[in-house]
Amino acid sequence: MVAYLFYAKDSPMERPVGHLLDELGQLHINTHLVEADSRAGANLAELYDIMQRPAVVIATDDGAVIQQWQGELPSPEDISYAMHA
Repeated sequence: MVAYLFYAKDSPMERPVGHLLDELGQLHINTHLVEADSRAGANLAELYDIMQRPAVVIATDDGAVIQQWQGELPSPEDISYAMHA
């Protein structure tokens, strides 16, 4: 499984997303930071129907969504729980 963290560059949420990324790294959670306004990020955001940022998507290795949060950041514990449920 993987956790995708969608953010907008130079937004007020860029720093909190970075902190969440660090905390998830300490928990050994496979995480990908996605700049939602980049070409690749926009394609991934469209695939997962991301309408608000920040957003977090927990997906299986084949892309199936397990859990999704939009417009707010979940706690590292919530992400860890979703990854291991």
